[in-house]
Amino acid sequence: MNYQIMQLNTVWNKDSKLGGLTFVESERDIPFAIKRIYCIYKIEENQHRGLHAHKKNWQLLFCPYGAIDIILTDGDEKETITLDNPSKGLVLNPGLWWEIIWRHDDSVLCVAVSEYYDSDEYIRNYDEYLSYRKSQNENAKSLGEGVSEVGNVLNVKMLKFPFAHPSITSQDLTDATSRSIVVEGMKDVPFEIRRVFYIFGEGNVGFVRGKHANRKSEFVLFNISGRSKVKVIDEDLSETVYELNEPKDAVYLPRMIWKEMYDFTPDSVLMVITNEYYDGTEYIRDFDAFSEEIRGMKTNQKTRKIQ
Repeated sequence: MNYQIMQLNTVWNKDSKLGGLTFVESERDIPFAIKRIYCIYKIEENQHRGLHAHKKNWQLLFCPYGAIDIILTDGDEKETITLDNPSKGLVLNPGLWWEIIWRHDDSVLCVAVSEYYDSDEYIRNYDEYLSYRKSQNENAKSLGEGVSEVGNVLNVKMLKFPFAHPSITSQDLTDATSRSIVVEGMKDVPFEIRRVFYIFGEGNVGFVRGKHANRKSEFVLFNISGRSKVKVIDEDLSETVYELNEPKDAVYLPRMIWKEMYDFTPDSVLMVITNEYYDGTEYIRDFDAFSEEIRGMKTNQKTRKIQ
């Protein structure tokens, strides 16, 4: 049974103790556009989730905190893949049956998906799944040679992600043993999702991250593990501090907002989703330059109004 490990570009912090920043860009690092993201958390060790397949959805699975086993089958072969490092990811093409087993308490599983939620494209009964697989393979064979089967375990890709440099209310799905949040582009957040990254590591305790503004990018920030604070400075140079204590609580930041993230707890994993691919030229990393650019923008706005 084959799967592919990919090495993507990696940039480390100067001090490795500060943890890392892992990111993935849709249609660049993964073979699909991200329309939905959900995270499952607050689960005890040895609990099982998943137990379904998708007819249409491509998925990216990653574990920013803890360790999780993913058991995959295509009806013939079975493979167990462990996600135990924030820099690991697993891409699943449609048509694979999968099950999740939590290896440690409070591990977090995040899934980026190619489609909006549609209950009709889920297969939740294994016998029904086997029947579906058989019909799909027969259809492929009837179309002649050169047509690949759907959802082969052979097509599973194991990825190695890089380390690098009004509030949004997410859907909160709760049962007796766990919680999940769901974020959908152009629905729960006011933009299409092009990039996802998360900041983690005990070394962030007592450290201030961010300290920049963006000319094009909009962001939504939420903690999927632990806690942190976000201080923002707007076009009027006034400050506001947001506390991110629960995965369901998020803050949306439009462009040209100065941001600083701090007060990280040791188990903090700060998730960030944005509407733009990474472009270093659209970052403003000096506060005085940010203030000057803001003043210039406001002067231009007043001039246009007078004209």
